[in-house]
Amino acid sequence: MLERFLTEYPAIRVDLTTDYGRTDIVRERHDAGIRRSQLVPKDMIALQIGQEIPMSVVGTRIFSAGIPFPEHPVISRIVPTSICICPSMANC
Repeated sequence: MLERFLTEYPAIRVDLTTDYGRTDIVRERHDAGIRRSQLVPKDMIALQIGQEIPMSVVGTRIFSAGIPFPEHPVISRIVPTSICICPSMANC
């Protein structure tokens, strides 16, 4: 997608920054950003560009040996019987 854009508009310079933080794109003087829908501030104009991103937790057999896995994600929040792995977002 970016390659096609740059081919069509060669006079435009693109600086691409990636991070998993909740960067304030206005304060950081970015023109645009890509963010998960639920993290878009209410005062921003947003356009959905794709479907939700499916995620999986993976680990070795040694890591998961003896760890009881929750049957439902909500239960694991109420009764912490297993190790929880969550994405970490800087600036949250």
